[in-house]
Amino acid sequence: AIVERLGHKTKIVDPYLLDEYATKGLNMNLYDTIIEEFKPDIIGFGGIATSYGRAKEFSLHFNQRYPEIIQIAGGPLASVYELLLTHTKVDAVIHGEGEISLPILLGRFEHKKTIHDVPGISYLMDGKVVRNSPAEQVKNLDENPLPDYHLIDITQYLQNIQDWFNQFARSLHGHKLVD
Repeated sequence: AIVERLGHKTKIVDPYLLDEYATKGLNMNLYDTIIEEFKPDIIGFGGIATSYGRAKEFSLHFNQRYPEIIQIAGGPLASVYELLLTHTKVDAVIHGEGEISLPILLGRFEHKKTIHDVPGISYLMDGKVVRNSPAEQVKNLDENPLPDYHLIDITQYLQNIQDWFNQFARSLHGHKLVD
């Protein structure tokens, strides 16, 4: 919602919801098609800390194919910021609430200005990880926009949990976890 509020087009891709991912595993051609159709300037990664391996795989591939695209990460995934910055091609990691840091960071990227003083981010400088001072906390959470649910098919997240477990198990092991 913040990105859209700033006037940018956005797209959310959840690999775990793509039918092709569930049946065939990771297929970078699928993501290349999405990137070539949408033509993003920036790709963002989110997830939990255990998403690091998948973020690394995506980041290295995207950088090889699309080196001009800036890559950022945030959310709980930011807890592994040193790994992200030293072992992937992520350009910046946002810590804490992105509502403060993200607009500043996007503005700097848009105008090709330095990010060295953007609060609440980490980045590499001369091969070393730099973590800036924290961003201010949002004082009034009601000022944050609600998530833009029109960017996702929310019904995909509301399916029967048993069906989800079975789909997940089949994608990993070829059998059901729950009967």
